[in-house]
This record gives sequence, C-alpha cells and structure tokens, in this order.
Amino acid sequence: MSSASGLSAVLETAALMHASGQLDAARRVLEEAIATEPETAAMPLVWLALLDLYQQSGNQTAFERYGMEYAARFEQSPPVWVPRVSLASGLRPSGADPSAKAEVTSARIRLSGEIVVANKALTAPLLHVLDAPEKEAYQVDLTRLVLSDEEGALHLAQVLAKVRRLQLNIVLEPWPQTLLEGTTKRAVDASGREGEGYWQLWLELLQWQQDETLFEVCALDFALRFEVSPPAWEPARGRPLQQPVAKVTGATEAVAADAQEEAPLPPNMMVWRGVLQGAHAPQLAALKERLPLYDELMIDMHGVPRVDFSYGGALANLVARAESAKKRVIFVRTSPMVLTLLLLVGIPPRAFSRRKR
Repeated sequence: MSSASGLSAVLETAALMHASGQLDAARRVLEEAIATEPETAAMPLVWLALLDLYQQSGNQTAFERYGMEYAARFEQSPPVWVPRVSLASGLRPSGADPSAKAEVTSARIRLSGEIVVANKALTAPLLHVLDAPEKEAYQVDLTRLVLSDEEGALHLAQVLAKVRRLQLNIVLEPWPQTLLEGTTKRAVDASGREGEGYWQLWLELLQWQQDETLFEVCALDFALRFEVSPPAWEPARGRPLQQPVAKVTGATEAVAADAQEEAPLPPNMMVWRGVLQGAHAPQLAALKERLPLYDELMIDMHGVPRVDFSYGGALANLVARAESAKKRVIFVRTSPMVLTLLLLVGIPPRAFSRRKR
C-alpha cells in the first residue's frame, strides 16, 4: 500500500527507523514485508533498501542471499558487496590474529601487445588469478601494452575489475603511466557519448592507483556524460603503486599509501560524508550559501550512510527554495535508505536524476 508520499508504508516506516538510528528494527520491518506482503515484495526499492542495511551492518551472507533473490525476481544485477574495512587501510578484519605472519609467494605477470577486442587471449594470464589461492601475491606488469581501440580498453577494464574485486594481494608494478596517460587523453578527447571504453579503463586504473579524490570527480563526469549510475569506489587491496614489491610478508600486512595530491572539485559540486544530523548542520549552511551562485548544484552522497529526519526536512526546504528560484539541486550516488528518507520528507524524485535537461 502506498502513502501520500508515493512510497509504500513499509518503506516509510523503515526510513524513519533508519533515520533515528534503529538499523536492526528497519531491517526486520523490510524482511517481514518481503516475506508476507506480495505487493511490497514486488517493489525493487524495498529490496535495495534491505541490501543497503545489510551492507551497513556488515552482514555479507544475508546481502548475497537476498541479492541473488533480487536478481532472479527483477532480472537486474544486484548491488556489489563493498567490504567495510579494506585491508589496504592497515586495519585487520575482526578476529584476525595480530601476531600471525602468513608466508606469501609472489608471482609476476607480464602482458605485452595491442589491447584490441580481437586479442582477448592477451589477458588470459590475468584471468588465471581468479582461481588463485588466497595467499598468493601477484605483481602485474602492464607497461608493454599498446592501447589500440575502445573495445579493447573496455575488455581490459572489465578483466582488471574482476581481479580487483577478489581482494587478493595484487599490485600493478611497475606502474603503467603511459597506459594511464593514453587512456586519459582518449577519454577526454572523445565527444558526446563516444569513448565509454576509455572512460571505463581510466576509472579502473584510478581504482588501482587508489586516487579516490580524482576517481570521485571523474566518476561523476562519466555518469553525466553517459547518463548512467557512476561506478562505486572499490579500491584494490594491493598497495598503491610506485612502491617496491621486494618482500610480501602477509595478506593482512598494513602498507602505507603515498600521499596523493587532491584534485580540486568543480565549484558547483559538494561532497557530503558521514551521518548528517540536525536542522542547523554546517553542510546545510554551506549549501544555502552556494545556492545563489549556481543554476545547478550537485551533491555527492556516496559517503553518507544515514540522514536524520530534522536534517532531511531542512534539506527539503532548501531544495524547494532552489526550485522556486529556477535552480536545480542534484543528488548523486545516494544510498537506497537515504534516498527513501529524502523522498519521504518531500524532495522530488527529479532531484535524483543524473540526466542533464
């Protein structure tokens, strides 16, 4: 059953519970509705909201089980599980023995030749890593690859993404700077909807380089250019490049990252992170100051796990004020639970569109 907001009553209830910090209660409401209410279970957003809650609580088993059911029911790919703690950050997963020192063997993979879609066999050695034991470490050399066509670039990006998501101990060394520069130039020089394969490879290499700031900016540009959801930030577990691989002492060893120079954000873009609370939060004040300056403001919500009701209400008022002044506030990469709360407080669905009009 839908309410005046256009959302189901179950989603409204779960959103309000989540906004007040009651994650377990919100999860139970959604689980029960999916199990007992066919009309509610037919809504994709209900499933996505539940998967979001599993992600926030770190319940990967339930996430994957319901993700498979979501894919079968709606014939859509489910969200990808993103580990809450990356081993590259220097933090061990819960239960890890800090004194444990696993011996890891290291293997070198060199790819050489033209990156063309007709030469998929070129990446075969990299695909063998998919069946690698967990304690195997790999040093991958891409410096001899020659960028030839867009389809080949897309294929390489897809293979690298598959390997990266294994969360194994893999590094690209020496760092393929020439490949990155060539890919970047072709992506930037492409016009209109052309060059998506180069963009995909560029973004994938930024994941391996662990340059989150530049990745977030480029991912937003990619989403607006091709009118698709931007890829999620899911860096590889391996060390940032330009560091020697002389000795690999263990899969849980913390490795310090080189300092990365932060890329400046577009002036009409804001990035919000953390739990957003209260009607007088500094983020709202900053948004109020910027509204008169731009016809279109973009707010990246990827790093926001939760928004409370008072913050959402104040934000809805600012969005309404902007629209009355013929301005747009566009929210990108909003999690399903936060999206539901913002719809509930009155922010219109068009504010979450990634399409330029």
